[in-house]
Amino acid sequence: MALGATAGRRTSMPDMPQLKRYDEKGNEKIQCRVCDQFFHLLAPHLRAAHDLSTHDYWKTYGATLPVVSEYQMKAAAISVADAAAAKETKPIVEEPAPKKPSFMNGVVAVKKDEDGGIVESPLSKDDSGPRIIPPTAMGISAPVLERRVKMHLRFGVAELPVFELTEAEQRLVPSVDELFEVDVKFFEDLALGLARKENVIIVGPTGSGKTTGVEMLAALVNQPLTVINMRNDIKSSSFIGQVHVIIDPITGDKRTGLVPGMLTRSMEQGIWFLVDEFDYAPSGILYALQRAMSHRQLILDEDGGRVINAHPDWRLLATCNTIGRGDDTGLYPGSQVLSEATLDRFATAIEHHYLGTGKHGNDLPDDDQEVVVICRKSGVDLQTVKKMVTVARLVRNGVEREECYCSFSTRRLLNWAGKSSALKGDWGRAARTTFLNKMTTDDKRYVEAIIDRVLGKVTP
Repeated sequence: MALGATAGRRTSMPDMPQLKRYDEKGNEKIQCRVCDQFFHLLAPHLRAAHDLSTHDYWKTYGATLPVVSEYQMKAAAISVADAAAAKETKPIVEEPAPKKPSFMNGVVAVKKDEDGGIVESPLSKDDSGPRIIPPTAMGISAPVLERRVKMHLRFGVAELPVFELTEAEQRLVPSVDELFEVDVKFFEDLALGLARKENVIIVGPTGSGKTTGVEMLAALVNQPLTVINMRNDIKSSSFIGQVHVIIDPITGDKRTGLVPGMLTRSMEQGIWFLVDEFDYAPSGILYALQRAMSHRQLILDEDGGRVINAHPDWRLLATCNTIGRGDDTGLYPGSQVLSEATLDRFATAIEHHYLGTGKHGNDLPDDDQEVVVICRKSGVDLQTVKKMVTVARLVRNGVEREECYCSFSTRRLLNWAGKSSALKGDWGRAARTTFLNKMTTDDKRYVEAIIDRVLGKVTP
């Protein structure tokens, strides 16, 4: 219905049954000035019956007119108050310290903290269906809620809190892998940087466990984590957000607004944010991250200049293969040269190498970390695993001497051993389907020669 047809007069709707001023319980409704009908919530009626938005209704009939009845507002307030009261009166049950996985050497639970507020901070869900946008995505600043601390874990000199989380937050916490082996010093360096609210960058060869190490630390301290894998064609909107048609949860009106990206959501909700393969980030992404890294803050130009201040628990981490100097080995094509200004924003830089001693052949001990991990996860016998690890380390040495140009990561070792087990010990066939068939001719000959020397002939 056009506004000109309704302005200044009330229109009766003969085909609409007359609704009463009071509901069955005696609660007074509000009147629609267009058709004189009564409702507790006016916005849906205005859209369905008169094709009017709440804004147009106020513009025509007066900005002071109510669109929600007093009863409806009280009911909403009571619902929120009841939920809060239920949380406040819920008895707090002492929970035992979580069972310490076998790999947690050097990790100590040091104290219980009975102080702290009860938290309910549900995460917004990013899907392709209808979007009901939380207040923070509509330009309204939401209060920062502190999580309840159950205990603290100590990693050497560093100490991190273990939080109680909502069900929605808990879904973002990685699972603990009890077969994971980690360098205790790596955990200590990582935990110290995070405890000091520093940006952390982890540098090391592919497949060495950089990302998995962060995931395991997050799992131990019960911390939600978002991981984004960098690529050259990724857009800043994936980080900051994108303008969509959204629905106002109060009035039901449709309008355009910013749907937050992964970085924005993580900063608002206190989620650790890990940028994997950071040295593949295009310049636009690095620019978008600058203020978050320097000031723990975002300015959303796409949302009218709204300022996002990071939640106290938010941390930014990155992994890379080349520490921002570009790639001169040929192993990581497409990696970018990072500026000193970008690198300087990482107050903690950690080198992460492959597990184990680096020894091979007869010098390789049974308790070498890489050997232990492969044995545990693949089920292959110890002596065969030691030979597989020897092959991997001889190939890595060849890469350092520039005799070949292929990596041999712990990840590749795990795949080889696992497939060998599935093929009833046919490690030659497993080697071909796992890594040999994707190598250049020269690299394939080089690696096959090492396998022939250590394990025996690789049959065609």
